[in-house]
Amino acid sequence: MNCIIIADKFNKGNKTKGWNGLLKVNKNTILINNQIRNIYKVFPKANIVYVYGFDHKRVEDYLNQHQDIHMIYNEDYDRYGEVYSIAKARAFLNDSCLIFFGDMIIQNSMFKDFSKKSHIYINSKRQSDLGCTVNEHGQPMHLFYDLKNYLGNMYYISKKDIENFRSLVNQPIYKNFFLFEIINIMIERQSNFECKDVKNKKLFQTINS
Repeated sequence: MNCIIIADKFNKGNKTKGWNGLLKVNKNTILINNQIRNIYKVFPKANIVYVYGFDHKRVEDYLNQHQDIHMIYNEDYDRYGEVYSIAKARAFLNDSCLIFFGDMIIQNSMFKDFSKKSHIYINSKRQSDLGCTVNEHGQPMHLFYDLKNYLGNMYYISKKDIENFRSLVNQPIYKNFFLFEIINIMIERQSNFECKDVKNKKLFQTINS
């Protein structure tokens, strides 16, 4: 499995702080180490791919200490959207893939009863900007703003669906799209995603929450 961390853009209102990977999750751990450690605890054979751009010198100085991390520099991080960032890691869109964003604090319990089918993470007890509608079979039907099945901003694309996903993110017309818009297109084209509801308002946290 490949794990792509999209961390190339600065967080709104926090540009002066620099790369948020160095911010402390607690007194003993910084964010980037939290992400790496907890991914490897659950998926020890995963390829971790880190897409970076903003404050790139600091990212490189730190991540060069981690020879097992695949580093991909996005020099156009401030020109294009999330999908372009993911397309920079296209070489790793060849197997099942977990995708999340660089400001997310990772907890092992996120992966309890991990499903091998493509799925999105939702958290019905934590409000966020993005949410989705869900049908009677528990499948997401539409992802958009202000819907109450709140998205956790983590997505799993199975090996079965990865070719379709790769084809979409590689198309230049989508380079300014958000990731959830690509998921919507896949659902419209009959990719069968599932909802993984973690039902814990504290589970999905970002470094600024």
